[in-house]
Amino acid sequence: MSTSKRLSVSLIFPEYWLRTHPLRTITFQAFGIGSLSLLCAGVIQSSVQGSSFNIDQIYVFGDSNVDIGRVYQATGGAFPPAPLYAEGRFTNGPVWVEYLAQSLGLTVNAATNFAFGGANTGTLNTINPSWPGVLTQVNQYLNSVTVADPRGLYIIAAGANDYLFGGITEPVEAVNNLEISIRALVGMGAN
Repeated sequence: MSTSKRLSVSLIFPEYWLRTHPLRTITFQAFGIGSLSLLCAGVIQSSVQGSSFNIDQIYVFGDSNVDIGRVYQATGGAFPPAPLYAEGRFTNGPVWVEYLAQSLGLTVNAATNFAFGGANTGTLNTINPSWPGVLTQVNQYLNSVTVADPRGLYIIAAGANDYLFGGITEPVEAVNNLEISIRALVGMGAN
């Protein structure tokens, strides 16, 4: 088991990211801050704002912005293609959740990162229909446990594929899907 870290509930990560990764700022601002804000607003809940809590693991659900190699593994290393993409990611290095985990002294691996490149906020995947969307990823996690880890930090980072490839022009469907995922996690014990 990983060592727990004390963390004040606040949006300190964007400040840390902007300071330590200036070249990746635009991508993070476009995709990460919205996801992190949604996470803080939904999963952490207002009852713990301003207090401290222990985090012993990070659980990740989402699309290519947080995929640490699931698509690469599913395609036998064919996609995303090297050397353009690093270590099976859709980036040229670690994704932002890996930096967050590292800063907290934790790890993110295939057992705790359910993200698949191409995932939309619902059940679909825009790259391969047999791969999961976010709702399916969350359900896969919840079906594998009797109760969600109450000391876990749950990150849901998705939505771009709904708009880019899903034909959605209004945010209602994507937001509803994210709300369903958050409520399901909270309903099973996620704090």
